[in-house]
Amino acid sequence: MNFYVSAFKDAKPLADRCLAKGLLTRGNRKKIGRNSTILQNCPQVSKKGVWYNFLTHFKIARTYAVKDKITEHSIQLFEKQGFKETSIQDIVDSIGVTKGTFYYYFSSKEELLMDIHLGYINYLLEQQSKILENNNSCKEKLFEIVYMLIKNIKKQGSAANIFFREMKNLNEERLALIVPKRDEFRLNIEKLLNDGIEKGEFKANLNAHIITFAILGATNWSYQWFKPNGTSTDLEVAKIFVEMILEGIQSN
Repeated sequence: MNFYVSAFKDAKPLADRCLAKGLLTRGNRKKIGRNSTILQNCPQVSKKGVWYNFLTHFKIARTYAVKDKITEHSIQLFEKQGFKETSIQDIVDSIGVTKGTFYYYFSSKEELLMDIHLGYINYLLEQQSKILENNNSCKEKLFEIVYMLIKNIKKQGSAANIFFREMKNLNEERLALIVPKRDEFRLNIEKLLNDGIEKGEFKANLNAHIITFAILGATNWSYQWFKPNGTSTDLEVAKIFVEMILEGIQSN
């Protein structure tokens, strides 16, 4: 194995350990040395090349930890107060950092909003791609996509609300990055329906374009009323949705 690759791999768990211990602050990073008690149980740091790579991972881990924290708290504030009503000061106050820290990661509140939108739609496209690539029938894939969207409410319900409600606050340049991805997700479902028509799984006279909007309308609106801890599970809701859809579109 290449030496530097080995050193890099040794350094990563070491940096992750410091992240877990809450040591990722600029001040602590300066204080941590090779003989620090923090690292006394990490003999691998003495290896040539590992120390530099540790500091690299340390910085990367700290960057993602702070950026993720800003994003998570912003989603909560945007959902509760609204995007326009939430100031950058509100965001930094919620996590105890300065505006300088915010501007280190985001050039503006609008860039942060775009980052939230991209994170949400990219995740959905990734999950949808995995479903479409499997060997299941079109009916089964349709159920899996609907179930994925309903199940995702528990994990990303707040981000979804921001995605649908606050898109109007993105300018044309930023919308140009989001809208094609949103359309891609929709067109993938439309193609799935058309494939099902060709294979005889769905009615031959089905208007796949309109049905796609109906499916997305039902699932997207569920973010407004579905409670993951309520009386019906995400699986039960997905089954009801798909049964309702299939009764109208599947061939006899």
